[in-house]
Amino acid sequence: MSGDTIGWGGRTGAALRVVAGVVLGGFFAAVAWAVIFAYAFEHQWTDTNDLRTIGLLRNHEPLDGAKRGFAVICGVALLVAVLLAIVQHWLPKRLTTAALSVALAIFLGWGLLFGPLTADRAYSIVDGQRFPAPSGLLGLDGGRATPMVGLIASVVAGFLLIRCQRVVADASWWRPSRTVGSRSTAFSSLELPEEGTEEGDVGTAGEADSLRRA
Repeated sequence: MSGDTIGWGGRTGAALRVVAGVVLGGFFAAVAWAVIFAYAFEHQWTDTNDLRTIGLLRNHEPLDGAKRGFAVICGVALLVAVLLAIVQHWLPKRLTTAALSVALAIFLGWGLLFGPLTADRAYSIVDGQRFPAPSGLLGLDGGRATPMVGLIASVVAGFLLIRCQRVVADASWWRPSRTVGSRSTAFSSLELPEEGTEEGDVGTAGEADSLRRA
């Protein structure tokens, strides 16, 4: 790591920030993915309940399928976050470009790998009978709107993964800032560009009056 990358906290601090970014990014992405698909299924935008279908991949018993599915989604999101942390130097610097690139990879992985896989293996058992869970290529067995739901979930997950990792890994995000009435360079980034010599400076007791009263 370069000196600029290491920043505040040294090498140990930089490593801990990367780990925190991986964990937070993976968790938030998994939650967002699960919420989007659960909402779409509940409002009948799609017949594919991906959260539950994932949980039925290896265990066809429908009991607690959604819980197992969420656990699997968290594991996959964490793995993706680890891979992104490894290849971060090769990702585009621009947030939008990097996030959309990751979103495209997530969407293709979901639609081309997971969809066909669950179409043959995921079943619900009702009254002793097995019913295949609708999925298929790009989730089309669950309705024509399913690919759009998957795309939205992928874009949101991609942005959360990239944004969380970059923000949390940034040393300046962790650096203690000042409270009102004290001075710190880190806090100045929150001030509006219009504030300055023309408006006066908001200071502590003993400093010049910011309103320049007589």
